[in-house]
Amino acid sequence: MDREPGTSRSDSIVRERRDDVIRVALNHLMILQSHLVTGSLHDLVVLDAVCLRLEAAIDVSNRLDAEHRNALFGESWYAMWATRNIIAHVYDLVDFEIIAATIEQDVSPLIYTLTHALDPDQVDAEAAGSPDPEP
Repeated sequence: MDREPGTSRSDSIVRERRDDVIRVALNHLMILQSHLVTGSLHDLVVLDAVCLRLEAAIDVSNRLDAEHRNALFGESWYAMWATRNIIAHVYDLVDFEIIAATIEQDVSPLIYTLTHALDPDQVDAEAAGSPDPEP
């Protein structure tokens, strides 16, 4: 396994494990999105499938160590974990409107955050900006 200069073997293993966790979470979110393409949240089967994948993505994200989880999600982690707990433990209390709002407002930014956590150089390049093409 190649590793970046100045990193120890244990640093590389931690990074590889973190990346694996992020990839699994992203996979759940991609499947969630595919369910939305095939149907509406008003369809109970689609709602169930979406909730399952949302809960799974949040649950696997909890495998990240606290430092990386906080760096990725910050204060929003507590709301994410509460959503996961409601879906996992008291599913009959899941509010359709909250799930719909979560899907509409939070899933795309979550995918963005996780995707860019896999390739921080891409985030640095975007932050630096590129010159606008000439008109």
